[in-house]
Amino acid sequence: QCFSQMWLPVGQGIGCNNAERVHDINVSTDNSKILISGLMIQNGLCDTMLAVLSYNGIQLQEVAEPLIGAESTLAFDYQNKTYASGYFVSQPGADLRFNVKTEEGIWDTVPNSIEGSCHDYLIHNGMVYLSGWLEHCGGLPCSLVASFDGEQVLPYYTGPDASGFGYAVEAYQDTIFVAGTCSATDGSQHEGFNNCLKIVDGQLQKVGQGFPLSGGFFDLEVHDDKLYMSGWAPTFGNSEWHTIYYYEHGQLHTLPTEPDSRVKAIKSYNGGLYVAGDFSNIGNMPCNNVARWDGQTWTCLSNDMFYYQDGVNCVVNCINDIEIWNDTLYIGGRFHTIGADTLKRIAKLDMALSEAFPVSITEQQRQELKLIVYPNPAKHELNIVLPLGADAKDRITIYDLHGRLLQEQTTGKYGGPLVMDVESLSAGVYFIKYTSNDKLLTKSFVKE
Repeated sequence: QCFSQMWLPVGQGIGCNNAERVHDINVSTDNSKILISGLMIQNGLCDTMLAVLSYNGIQLQEVAEPLIGAESTLAFDYQNKTYASGYFVSQPGADLRFNVKTEEGIWDTVPNSIEGSCHDYLIHNGMVYLSGWLEHCGGLPCSLVASFDGEQVLPYYTGPDASGFGYAVEAYQDTIFVAGTCSATDGSQHEGFNNCLKIVDGQLQKVGQGFPLSGGFFDLEVHDDKLYMSGWAPTFGNSEWHTIYYYEHGQLHTLPTEPDSRVKAIKSYNGGLYVAGDFSNIGNMPCNNVARWDGQTWTCLSNDMFYYQDGVNCVVNCINDIEIWNDTLYIGGRFHTIGADTLKRIAKLDMALSEAFPVSITEQQRQELKLIVYPNPAKHELNIVLPLGADAKDRITIYDLHGRLLQEQTTGKYGGPLVMDVESLSAGVYFIKYTSNDKLLTKSFVKE
């Protein structure tokens, strides 16, 4: 289905020439603005590259003192400071750097931090995880993912050097996942250790059956208790290419219909998964570059064509990122116009998302119906995250495929994931059931 909508300008837009682009958009920690990173020239300052801008709902502003020749791939807030990665020195042969905004309002390199470029970040359990093209982290050899606690940068992946770019990092069931155009370099890439991987005890593990060297992914997002990955790639041992996969119960799945070309960015919000990229159709429905998936149907959010500044149809890297701030969807990339409207590489959707797409249940009700089990597949122990409002007298049971009761216990005093020992179970598929006075929830899991 299509949705009547308009795209609106963000400030005065970003644009003096066709080479400019927005790489990344993130919401500030205090929710007062969005941070925009890229290769940008602000109107009226056509001789000055602005690696990072902010937007407060009214105007675009410099985050720190602008630098000639600067380009940023990522900007974010952490512990009351603003950080950015990218080319911040105009000298020939300058390294890519990891920078912090100082109290004097200038960009300064975080000492002994990163050689390489960061493309995505994640704050998980108080720690920052950075993915990108990394060579050294804190003076140590590093690739794919680094950790940062506000003081020290360290490699998070500690196995053999991996090649390529980690474009996205995400936490799913307390495990760090990385996606991009990347490969293991110890020979395991020929077994499917490519492009989307999870990191366990510093080592790479495949996601489902894994992915071949071809293709790649650009974003990861947890939505509806599933891990979604977007890009364009086949699975290992399969010739069919897909633009969106999701990972659940240890298996990779595809959607019944999907965008027909690369999906560069995805964002979960208020019951919907918002996607953006280079596509022009979803199944048999014409749809240009932006859409919403609600778990059953697609809604197209852009009926108009996207164009570069020279009027050529925008078909490659047209949209690089999406963000949702104050109930509004923002997009950024290389586009100059949408239909007949000149918007200059960043735009916002003229609708309140929660009003346009209301949910039938509240977020509290949603949490009351959540039952999460991990890891899945499991070898020794199974962690169970109970729904909101779980009582000490509620029951957890495990059944096999024939309905036979194998284990049973009460939840007890619940203060975190409930752990059940499954080491004695034979390999196969089982069911976890949670029973309380007013609900019965079931999840399946695989025992390796």
